Amino acid sequence: MKLSFGSRSPYLMFSNEQHFYYALGFLVRAIETQACKLVWENNQNQGAWGYECRIQVFDRLAKFNSLYTDRVSAGVGNILGRINCNQYLEYLTEHHNFSFQSAPDYHSVKATVPVELQQDFDDGYSA
Repeated sequence: MKLSFGSRSPYLMFSNEQHFYYALGFLVRAIETQACKLVWENNQNQGAWGYECRIQVFDRLAKFNSLYTDRVSAGVGNILGRINCNQYLEYLTEHHNFSFQSAPDYHSVKATVPVELQQDFDDGYSA
């Protein structure tokens, strides 16, 4: 189980598996309610180092700040904040049935959660 993501400090870190799965449940619900969305930006086409995976936050910024400590940067326009972490979002697509093309499905994501941690996932989903 991976709890630290990123290639440079500050890393996106979860204190334990319970925290990771709580945040995962919260993220699924936040996408469903359009409080955020996942985006894939092909920044390498504009001369940057490479692509960037982001979570754009439109609502519930305080909750995102509490779950993703030190990783929510300022947004612009109607985007209240952004979480930039390719490793984390790639991990979610590889291990938890996330996609950049469609919203995650509660049941398919929950099926990736160990049984003993599904209550943490549901608590985050309900937060």
